[in-house]
Formats: sequence, C-alpha cells, structure tokens
Amino acid sequence: KDSPAPAGEWILVEVLAKGDRVTVKVNGNAVADFRDDKQQFARRGHIALHQDANATIEFRKVEIEDLGAPKAGPAPPP
Repeated sequence: KDSPAPAGEWILVEVLAKGDRVTVKVNGNAVADFRDDKQQFARRGHIALHQDANATIEFRKVEIEDLGAPKAGPAPPP
C-alpha cells in the first residue's frame, strides 16, 4: 500500500481513542479504524510512539487532549 504522506515532509497524525474504538488519521484522511470488541487491549496506561527497525522517525510536537473533558471558557468578570 502506498504511504499516506511523502517522505521528508512533516505530517499531522491524529489518534482518536474512544471506548473500544481507535481511529488514525494522516493529514485528515483516515488510514486505520480499529474496534477492540474482545477488549484485549488496556483502556489506560502508557502511550508509546514507535517505528519499525531500520526506519527514521522524528516528532516535532506531541499533544494529548481529553476530548471528554469540559472546555475551559473565558474567566468570569470580577
């Protein structure tokens, strides 16, 4: 299968995990969609960034956001 992004360019990778479903997007295009129906993977714990052997990978910015958490709004006036 062709790579979802050209070599040597920065790309945006989003991993959305909700319940038993994980979706991976590269530059906004879904490239993987997995449902853990058998609950064989942990629901909490470590997050690992991994690349196969003999490959180079660089990370420029990593953000983790709880999409279920309420958004902080502007502070109320004094």
